Amino acid sequence: LPYLFIYLISDNDQEEVRATIRFVFSEASFLIIGNKYFDGYKRLMYCLAEAMSSKFKSFLMLEIYSGTYGSKKFCIKGPAEKLPSTLEMFKNELDNLTSKYLVLDLEKTVIENTTHRQPEGSQPLLSLEEIRESGCLLLGLEVPPVYRNEEGEEFPVFFRSFKD
Repeated sequence: LPYLFIYLISDNDQEEVRATIRFVFSEASFLIIGNKYFDGYKRLMYCLAEAMSSKFKSFLMLEIYSGTYGSKKFCIKGPAEKLPSTLEMFKNELDNLTSKYLVLDLEKTVIENTTHRQPEGSQPLLSLEEIRESGCLLLGLEVPPVYRNEEGEEFPVFFRSFKD
């Protein structure tokens, strides 16, 4: 399944920006965008989704962002009722990943059946109509920020292992 990881840099998350961008950089296909020229980025994402979906019959766009400090679980946001097996498989893989870090006492991954895939207070990357028209699947992935402290200071050795 072809995919694109997307990270939207917002003004509200300066502590997490560097670490979350490092998560995105570890992927083969990513896009890091800001609020400036947002409409242009939306058009780019729509065109990419439309082209990739028509060529490969499917295309996944995953908006990744860090949860609030103290969060202990991954949260997958998407159409759980329409794609239960896809999201459940994704959940199981994330739960397998978190089982390596028992000392963190991470909770089971949550699937949130929602039309709002973006972080609270952010604009959607694509509207539901644009998602349907382009033929892509857009999911949100909230990552627990266990790799940094409340002030945003990262734990580099742990972060590297967690990211991998």
